[in-house]
Amino acid sequence: MAEPLKNAIDDSYLLKLGREISRYQKDFSPTAFRNECLGKDWDDLALKERITRITQSLENHLPGTFKQKIATLKKVAPQFTGYKAFYFPEFVSTFGMSEKDRQTSLEAMKTFTRYSSSEFAVRPFIQKNPKEMMEWMKSLAESNNEDERRLASEGCRPRLPWSFNLKEFIDDPSPIFPILEKLANDPSLYVRRSVANNLNDISKDHPKKVLSWIKKLVKKNKSSETLWIAHQSLRTLLKKGNSEALKILGFSDQPPVKASPLKLSSTHLKLGETLEFEMSFENTSKKDVPLLVDFIFHFRKKSGEVNPKVFRWRKFVLKAGEKKNLTKKHPFKDLSTREHVEGEQFLQVQYNGQLTTKKKFLLEAKKAKKKKKTSKKSKKKKS
Repeated sequence: MAEPLKNAIDDSYLLKLGREISRYQKDFSPTAFRNECLGKDWDDLALKERITRITQSLENHLPGTFKQKIATLKKVAPQFTGYKAFYFPEFVSTFGMSEKDRQTSLEAMKTFTRYSSSEFAVRPFIQKNPKEMMEWMKSLAESNNEDERRLASEGCRPRLPWSFNLKEFIDDPSPIFPILEKLANDPSLYVRRSVANNLNDISKDHPKKVLSWIKKLVKKNKSSETLWIAHQSLRTLLKKGNSEALKILGFSDQPPVKASPLKLSSTHLKLGETLEFEMSFENTSKKDVPLLVDFIFHFRKKSGEVNPKVFRWRKFVLKAGEKKNLTKKHPFKDLSTREHVEGEQFLQVQYNGQLTTKKKFLLEAKKAKKKKKTSKKSKKKKS
């Protein structure tokens, strides 16, 4: 089993951070800082809680004003990167929200996002002053630094995972589009992935606006970068079989294809086993046909209802007259994100928005192995 991410922030990590800070602040005690962070409950704290504990301990032990503390942290930040260093930007959003500290905070977030990410820290500022902050984000979109450009897009996502929603942009995403316009042809995949994720967020509430924007983008510049963004940003709509999304990407929602019935390897499965299934597609026309094939499991929920979960199967071009057989294996194992429930489940396939008939199968929990009983005779022999 994988080691929990939080365990990377341990006693030695805290001491290393404290010692690095003490290089620039002679009256900063690495040991006292570490001890306050650890407390008595460190082992029980989740990753986010550990980040918050470090943030508060930095405030308690760093001398001076907010501006002076930030100056010290800026010197230290390059030595501590990734998710473990989220306490740097969190320090800004926790203690730098006042108007007098605004400029210091903005510059600090630009610095810290280069080493970890300020995507979470910037959101309270956007929530407080959306118009002013979106103008600042626009300026970030023109930065020479890819981390800053990514922040311009990632920070204003309406539904950023592990953060609160930006309700104002869920209701009206129009302030976001000028930023995405600047980044749509960005040379960095890191930035373009954020643009696509932002658009995918918006598509959940405003599909027509995203479809219109993507259509104009592709028409204006059909580069590999913009086509990649189009595919990624429309992924939720594609999983729903949206005909307009399919059309933009070159898929017909009425493909001249003959599909065979979906075949399952078993209709009775135990948890831990693997379900195999297959299906064939035959192009009945004289032209090549692009196909986008998904499979959909309708998983049983504890309430008794079934919940559809769409998985990408294959994307390919079926040549004129060609027949292709697709096979797939899907293990039924409980995950941290999904726990299977016993009972009837269903599987169906979607190709270019066309849905096949659902196939039913039964999922049964794996029976626990019975312990072998030791007979009285064998016990006597052992004694």
